Amino acid sequence: MANKAQFAELLVTYYGRCGWKQSELAKRMGVHRNTIASWESGAIPSRGIVLRLADELLLSQEERKGLLVAAGMSIEHWPAAYWDVPYPRNPYFIGRQTVLHTLRQTLVPGARTTALTQSLSGLGGIGKTQVAVEYAHQYGKYYEAVLWIPADSLAVATAVYLRLATEVLGLPEQQEADQQLAAVKGWLQKHAGWLLIFDNVEDPHAILSTFVPSKHQGSVLITTRRRELGTLAHSEILPLFSEEDAILFLLRRSKRIARQAPVTKATESDIVLARELCQLLDRLPLALDQAGAYIAENRKSLKQYIDLYHQRRQDLLDRRQAKDLSNITDHPDSVFMTFWLSWETIQEQNALAGKALQFCAFLAPDQIPVSLVVAGITASEQPSDTLATDEALGLIYRYSLVEWAEQILSLHRLVQEVIQEVLAEEERQQWMEQTVHLVNAIFPSGEYGTWAECEFLLPHALMCAKKWIPVLKHKKLEGAQLLHAAAYYLNNRAQYKEAEPLYQHALAITQEQLGTDHPATATSFNNLALFYHEQSRYAEAEPLYERALMIIQEQLGLDHLDTAASLNNLAGLYRAQGRYTEAELLYQRALMIIQEQLGANHLQTATSFNNLAGLYRAQSRYTEAKPLYEHALKITQEQLGANHPQTATSFSNLAGLYRAQGRYAEAESLFQRALHIREEQLGADHPQTATSLSNLATLYYEQRRYAEAEPLYEHALMIIQEQLGADHLKATASFNNLAALYRAQGRYAEAESLFQRALTITEKQLGANHPDTATSLNNLAALYYEQKRYAEAERFFQRALMITEKQLGANHLDTAIGLNNLATLYYEQRRYAEAEPLLQRATTIALASLGREHPQTQQMQKDYFTLLSHLYTNGDLEALLQLLVQKEQGENRESEETQE
Repeated sequence: MANKAQFAELLVTYYGRCGWKQSELAKRMGVHRNTIASWESGAIPSRGIVLRLADELLLSQEERKGLLVAAGMSIEHWPAAYWDVPYPRNPYFIGRQTVLHTLRQTLVPGARTTALTQSLSGLGGIGKTQVAVEYAHQYGKYYEAVLWIPADSLAVATAVYLRLATEVLGLPEQQEADQQLAAVKGWLQKHAGWLLIFDNVEDPHAILSTFVPSKHQGSVLITTRRRELGTLAHSEILPLFSEEDAILFLLRRSKRIARQAPVTKATESDIVLARELCQLLDRLPLALDQAGAYIAENRKSLKQYIDLYHQRRQDLLDRRQAKDLSNITDHPDSVFMTFWLSWETIQEQNALAGKALQFCAFLAPDQIPVSLVVAGITASEQPSDTLATDEALGLIYRYSLVEWAEQILSLHRLVQEVIQEVLAEEERQQWMEQTVHLVNAIFPSGEYGTWAECEFLLPHALMCAKKWIPVLKHKKLEGAQLLHAAAYYLNNRAQYKEAEPLYQHALAITQEQLGTDHPATATSFNNLALFYHEQSRYAEAEPLYERALMIIQEQLGLDHLDTAASLNNLAGLYRAQGRYTEAELLYQRALMIIQEQLGANHLQTATSFNNLAGLYRAQSRYTEAKPLYEHALKITQEQLGANHPQTATSFSNLAGLYRAQGRYAEAESLFQRALHIREEQLGADHPQTATSLSNLATLYYEQRRYAEAEPLYEHALMIIQEQLGADHLKATASFNNLAALYRAQGRYAEAESLFQRALTITEKQLGANHPDTATSLNNLAALYYEQKRYAEAERFFQRALMITEKQLGANHLDTAIGLNNLATLYYEQRRYAEAEPLLQRATTIALASLGREHPQTQQMQKDYFTLLSHLYTNGDLEALLQLLVQKEQGENRESEETQE
């Protein structure tokens, strides 16, 4: 409340101290002497006039403060005597301390930098105004004046600027606007230590040149969507909230916790849900503010809002909360309107820039190649105008609608969603088709050498797969091609759960577009079958292979090369199931077709030779396998040269046969030659080089040359982990191989750790009931058996046997291995009655699968008769039962065979 008498007394004292009379003060203030008399009689002038009186009377800071108090005026922001910030401090403001510190270093008079014009730029809704308000309140005490001017247009800024003259600065009213404008600029030029804030600037050059004197001793802060202002101002880009700040802000704004409470005061459930909602809204402050206000106003839970957001996204993004005059968090526009207006502004200035934003809205929000965007917006223009596209992309970058670094763009997810919502259905369809068409055109094959590029483009392929391909009206077959390419890459990277639905969707589209009997549909059947086959999901793969073979035979003929490829695929499945007789018939038929169609010396003929030879090797029919391997090697050497990677595969296949025959010197020479070719042609860190290292290491292992095997196994493991990932399925083979070596050396603790790592990866990638999981269980059980940890060994052997019986069948060779393993354990514990039926079943399976003459069958029969002899005559055995298979129990040895 004003103390009129005190104000009058101070006024008279101060102008008397200057030696002035009323008339002199009136002249200096530009008013009539009667006005001075009225002040002395109890009238109180405006705050601006009081402050101008203080200037004219040369009052000290304390005297100025006393005069304001006598006039009944606030000194809350003292010593910023001239204060015109229209917003109170935001009670929910959080974080941004780094940005605030940077602003203070730049803007506070006397700070270490001399650049006193600063821009705060960023995406609409990112909180630029909020930071400016917080800065004004937090650091206003360092300024004589803090003045706020909304500047989204020159007209609005001019009106507020002129109001400052009379209402805030107390300058004499002028008849002409130009005179009033000059008066304010003159005040700024005359005074030092002020802060002028221009909010939401659209045209920085016009604003600064119009309202800021060329020479001054104040500070200027502008907030703008425009990113770079050149020499006009030092630029600071405002980032999104960090995840931690976003969660805390949302919990406080939604009143799930108190305004000043830490996040630890929230329930664990609310923290999880807040994190989910922050991800949905991409940590945009305005969107989080809208969400928090809605939750608080309507007493909703975070879960209820998330559910509603999925159903009514556009309505929520287009909503503003009820006005609360005590709350600075009110934003003039909703998220939807903020971004829509930005997009409209861009389109008005540059139509090509508008198209670029539309295209980007249909890609994944991050990692957008500039080249892809250029292709997307200039597809109909031949040739494209490089200068025009550069200007278009530069404009949306300057408006902070995209980030741009090293030919890569990114934009906010909510910008994408707003653009998608405002487009007409026909436009949406056109952009969906354009996106699928272009992403399909550039997505690589998925082979090893393309993985880096595949990984980079994968988010865009998955965006197409999840959102656009399911609703396409045209270009559906291109969508199926993209689905297959992405699935193939994911499959190679052992991301099976992600790959499977893409393969299935590709097949569904192909069937829908071309019919169930089209050759392309057969290819899709084969693709999905191969996927299942590689995971040992034989029951699912077999009918797909058979369907594909039937279509190809009917549509293309019994002697077509595609028929041969399908025969090879189905034969490979039969071989994996131990159905060797069926596999042999199909392999032989495929070989006959290929030889007739392509000749005896074609590379596909070599592949077919390799497949059939691999089947014979698995049956220990070494005499039959050898000429086929040799013929395949001869073809690859003649057709591709002695140093081609495919020739290296043929060397390895023949070396594997020699190893199985115990011809170690010959095998070693060929394995080393294959390794040399791969290192030279593919590189020392290629996965196929790792395979060669493992093959050579296994050869040394079987000869008990452990010191030579160990560094090779370790090197192979390092390559696989670095190139494919520590959790890739191929890493399990390396873990198992190295663990088997440690076990053979009695290094049980090291072996156990690696076997367990392999089991963990297999269970994670393939599931607890997969045949490969059974292999890992057998490996661990065998280790426990050697250590006489029989209870643990029995549990693992039993679990492995249960898996193979269920997944592969009661008569599969792997089931026989499991039966033999468990029988061996029981025998060691003198549990002969339990061992006998298991070994009997194993022998029966081996006879059916391998034949009576197979060495493994003969060994098993010998073990069984020995057991029977002990059971019925109580004879003494000097040795334990031998394992069913010659290789160590279930160890994963990588195969070199090629298969179409």
